Formats: sequence, structure tokens, C-alpha cells
Amino acid sequence: MQQAVGRWASLRGMRSPLSALRALAAVLLVAVIAAVVACNGDEDGTPGVSPTAAQTAAAEVTLTPSPSPEGSPVASPTPEAREVLETLWLVDASDGSVLLLTETEGYVGQERFVDAGQAVAFTQVVPGQGSAVHALDLSGHPWDSPREPQSPGVCERLSCGPSSPDGRHTVYTTSPPEGSLVYAYGVIDLETGSQLELRGDLVHCGGCDARYAPAWSPSGRYFTIAEFGGDGRVFLADVEARTDRPIGTGNETTRRPDWSPVADIVALSGVEGTALVHPVTGDEWPIDLEWPVRWDASGRYLYSPAWGSGGVTRIFDMETGETDEVAGTPPQAHLWTDDVAVVGLEDGGYTAALGRASGCDGVRVTSALAPSPQCIAGATGAAVSPDGRRVAAAVFVEPVRVERTAQRWPTDMALLRLLIMDVTTGAIVQVEGELVGFAGEPPAMRWHPESTHLLVRWPASYGL
Repeated sequence: MQQAVGRWASLRGMRSPLSALRALAAVLLVAVIAAVVACNGDEDGTPGVSPTAAQTAAAEVTLTPSPSPEGSPVASPTPEAREVLETLWLVDASDGSVLLLTETEGYVGQERFVDAGQAVAFTQVVPGQGSAVHALDLSGHPWDSPREPQSPGVCERLSCGPSSPDGRHTVYTTSPPEGSLVYAYGVIDLETGSQLELRGDLVHCGGCDARYAPAWSPSGRYFTIAEFGGDGRVFLADVEARTDRPIGTGNETTRRPDWSPVADIVALSGVEGTALVHPVTGDEWPIDLEWPVRWDASGRYLYSPAWGSGGVTRIFDMETGETDEVAGTPPQAHLWTDDVAVVGLEDGGYTAALGRASGCDGVRVTSALAPSPQCIAGATGAAVSPDGRRVAAAVFVEPVRVERTAQRWPTDMALLRLLIMDVTTGAIVQVEGELVGFAGEPPAMRWHPESTHLLVRWPASYGL
């Protein structure tokens, strides 16, 4: 374990962490803490470990409408059926105001902040009109759409992507010839158009789901890729050395290796648990976390959930070698999305937003910024801001009946309200309006890199 800590400390300087984020905007308090409830911790009665203090009690945030007098939410859908369109909001985290970016009977996706957070880009598909990429500034005015790198002509007959963070290379795979399952992979130099095959003996599955895409290291020198079929071999490729090597097996989404966001170190599922690999030195060392494991947004922490009622998440500090056990677990969908449930703080410690914690019927927020955990009652999901100082959460209000649209969603869904909590003070900003989601599934939420705004797409589904 100390080997991992020491190695990480020496290698982290090879790539600078994210720059300091802008100070948090003032928070409008529109709801109050209604009650203080005991936080029971794990099912065996052992409380989780806070980064700063023993977890004794959690402040429970309650929003209107309140549960029925019998103590349970409204049991039947509202009688009025409503039309639901795929919708994209831009939320100002300081006051909860909403800017409607688009709504459509078609599809909205790939929403993200671009140009250092100056604008929002998203893809919209309109039935009968095809798809288009749109870009708007934070006031809703048109913005020059981000220009994707021109794909080389060879990608017309190959499967290309993703491209490296530095924009110099893209991964490609070939299609198996007729009557065979053997295929190849390699890289294309986007500046010269040259093509380099790295391995030609891969075995295809012939048609399968739940496979993960290649993933690049932060520097753009390395990437991991898994064989679709066969033994599900996983390879680590070095673009500069023009080589690859096997590093394990496991091609399903739950086995996806995870690159540190700040250094060329990859966490992967090993025979005896989790291993960290540094491709420059070739070093590989075990770490005391059960798979699955994900990096936090800062690259300082690794965390591993143990799912189930009353489950816990173990959070490993790469600088100190210490491990905390925190009540609750992130959604399993995080295994195939880019969402994170733990965010390291600039001055040390972290903020974690976890569900299914014993004693909290919602999302439990544990942070070095607060003396004790806080429970957002009724929350179906949450997103921690990049600076770890805010948590956005979708709170269940009541069932709702919707009209079928071009997306052919089910008619019975859930009415939700969105709130943003200041982790330090517990103050709540309630976002304007209501939204509709699938039962138990929050909207898709993406924070601005400076934690000032939130992109919200609803309804959202996280199935593979």
C-alpha cells in the first residue's frame, strides 16, 4: 500500500492537477432544515467514518409537498395526463433560475460545456429532420458550434474513435471478414493520416452488448482497449512506442479500467482485486479496494462501493494511504457513465453524495466541509460540483401520468423537484419548476467546470 502512495506522489507531478476553481456564488436559502435524525451508519451498528469527525447525526432536508398524513407519498398517479418532451435546462446554481435551452419530441444528448465553460453544446435529433449539433452561450444566445476534428477518409470503412485528449490520434477497429470473427485494432495519426495496426488477432463476439469503448490516458500517449469476444483480453497500448501488451481480462462494462484524471495511472480489475498500473515505468501494484473502483474528480481518491441496503463505500487516499468507510453507495450506472460520486476538495478531504445509506431515505452527503453528514430526504440521485461545495439532487414529489410521445416512454413516471445544497452551510436553493423522470432515476446532471451552473436533461434513463 505504501508503495502505491509513494509512487503516486512522485508521478502526480508529471501532469498538473486542475487549476483552482472560482469562489462559490452566494446561495439563496428557500428551504429550512426540518429535523435532525440519528444517522445509524452500517447495518451492524458501526457508524461510517467522516473525513473530519465521527458521524453522529445527519441533518435531514425536507421539501414540500410533504408525505401524506399516513407517512407515505401519494400512492396513485395524478389524474391529469401531461405531455413530456425531452428537455435541456441550464440552471444558475446561485439562485435556481432556469434557462430552457431546448425541448423536442426527438432526442437530446451529448450535452456538455465547451470553450472553457463559456458555452453549452448538445446534439439534437428531430424526427424527419435528422441530427444537428447546437451551441449556445450561458445566456442562450447562439455560439459558434465546436468543430470536431476531421476524420480521415479511411474511417469510412473502419470504426474510428475515440480520439486522444491532445487531438493527435484516434483508435480504430476493423470489421471481421465474412465467415470469420477475427479483427484488428490500431491508431491513426490525425495529423498525417498514417495508420498503425497494433494487434490483428482479436476475436469478435459477433454481436454483443455491455462492452466498453477504448479509454485514453490524460496525456494522450496511452489507451486501454478490450477484445469484444474470445477471452475478453484487455490491452495497454503505447502510441509513442508503437506497441501494446496484455494487462488482464474483462470486456464487460463493469470491468472497465479507469484512468486517473491527473496522471497516466490506470486502475484495473486484477486476479486478486484491484491493481494500479503505471505504463511509463511498467510498475504494477495491488491496492486494498475491491472491484469496481473509480477515481474521484481530483485524482487523489479511489473509491469502491459495496452495493446493497445499508452498503458502504470505501474511499482510499492516494496521498496518505488511509481508507475511510462511508455509509451509502453511488448508483451502479456510474460504472458506464462519466459521473462521479466523490470529489476531492482543494484543501484536502472530499465530498461524497451516496444513496442507500442506512438511516437516510434519500442521498447522504458526507464532506470535510461539514461537521456531520446531511441527508437529502427523498432524493433519487445527486451530482457533486467540481469544487465539492455543492450537491444537486432530484427529489421525488409524486407519481405522474404522461402522454406518449415520439420517444414512447411509459405512461407512469415520477414528478421531481431539483434542489442545490450548499455543503458547508446546508442552505438549499430550490430550482424553478418541476420535471419528470423515470421511477428511481434522476435527470442527467452535468456541472459547469467552475461549479456555477448545471446542465439538466430530463427525462433520462441509464440502462445499457
